[in-house]
Amino acid sequence: MSSRDARARVGRAALAPGAFAFALVLMLGALSLAGCETTAEKSAKLERAAKRVAPAQQQGLSIAHASSIVKVQSATLVHGTEGTAAVLRLHNSSATAIREVPISIALKDGHGATVYTNSTPGLAKTLTSLALLPAHGDGVWIDDQIPGTSAKSLTTKIGEGAVVSGATPRMTISETQLTKDPSGAATVEGTIKNSSSTAQSELIVYALASDGGHVVAAGRAVLASLLPGASAPFQAFFVGDPAGAQLQLSAPPTALG
Repeated sequence: MSSRDARARVGRAALAPGAFAFALVLMLGALSLAGCETTAEKSAKLERAAKRVAPAQQQGLSIAHASSIVKVQSATLVHGTEGTAAVLRLHNSSATAIREVPISIALKDGHGATVYTNSTPGLAKTLTSLALLPAHGDGVWIDDQIPGTSAKSLTTKIGEGAVVSGATPRMTISETQLTKDPSGAATVEGTIKNSSSTAQSELIVYALASDGGHVVAAGRAVLASLLPGASAPFQAFFVGDPAGAQLQLSAPPTALG
């Protein structure tokens, strides 16, 4: 399966012991292959790294009961030269935050045949759920690892997450800029800070580009680990073209303390 999880260039200060060595090997490998790797191949490395931190679901996603409080405000498909991204905007109508919100998607082609579903066993948890949706708040979820560009329609189902209370850890994103990697792929770079006292693992930075209210590009970066108070650079690869569009970046916390 084609994979587009964007690389997260994680610094020594942001990584737990042992994780830095693995990240260093990963980055050196990426540099040695920069001349021939596709964007998908680069992104696949980070997805494998994230799965080693948080094991993938082995039985596949199955939602028995649809959520009565989380609604899909919009569901959009974005096509690029290497694949497709599904973008969901969600709203939590309740007075409590919700964590690990299950998300099921199915894509069909112009003939009504299913060409992709995220219920396949082995997917990382971040491809089947949203880490946190704040009380009376909105959130963005992106699956940028959909192979092919034949999908024409998208159906969704949102499950019941776990209700949580207390303060929500804050992730601060700054110094963002649009860039291109050596292959010419569009990316967004920036810095993320864990402004909390709780370590975060498999932290996703969702990157959304909109033009006139329409989603034109989407991608995500994943950080295997980010310690309390630490900062780290990230780089997210886009599906679609973000040039001239308005950027929206978010990073829902994965651990609440």
